[in-house]
Amino acid sequence: MKPTATVLARALGLVHDPRPPAALVAALEAAEARRADGLSSKARAVVDAGNERLARGRRRDPMARGEGAARPETSWSFVVLGKPVAMQRPRVTGSGTYTPPETRRYKARVAAAARAAGVRAGQGPCRVSVDVWTPDRRRRDLDNILKTVLDGLVKAGAEVLADDACTVVVGQRIEWRGVDRGAPRVEVTVEMADG
Repeated sequence: MKPTATVLARALGLVHDPRPPAALVAALEAAEARRADGLSSKARAVVDAGNERLARGRRRDPMARGEGAARPETSWSFVVLGKPVAMQRPRVTGSGTYTPPETRRYKARVAAAARAAGVRAGQGPCRVSVDVWTPDRRRRDLDNILKTVLDGLVKAGAEVLADDACTVVVGQRIEWRGVDRGAPRVEVTVEMADG
């Protein structure tokens, strides 16, 4: 059995696994992301190190410093591995309209990463910043990459981001950071806005 099939079998209860169901689902999502992004283990290690750096830079624990009661987080950062995917037009066929599979999969990966990072922007208002590293120098439509990321955040659920309307997301920024052939990625930061 392939590792992904083993995780799936455990998640479906076909094989006994002592891990709780939520851990199995997370393992299944991680296995699917590894298969889908096609990154080498070295590239993945680079991105994981970036995730850790972002987490250290954005979060602080007031209780650890003796500052009293913990304040709610107002900023979250996470990395989505793999080639950034721009929002594609819906496809129309004789039997209906559908979103292309590549776009659906990328939105699901953004949603999983946002949930794992503990994003809780809810009804906002918030600002979203996106930094993009691509695998090559081909032209890409950055605003469509931003659309895919915002839709992925909304797909993650109302507690992550209720809507991507202008009353909830009051500011947005996307910037192309360059080419990283070994670890193309998108780094997303969600910050609560004042007021």
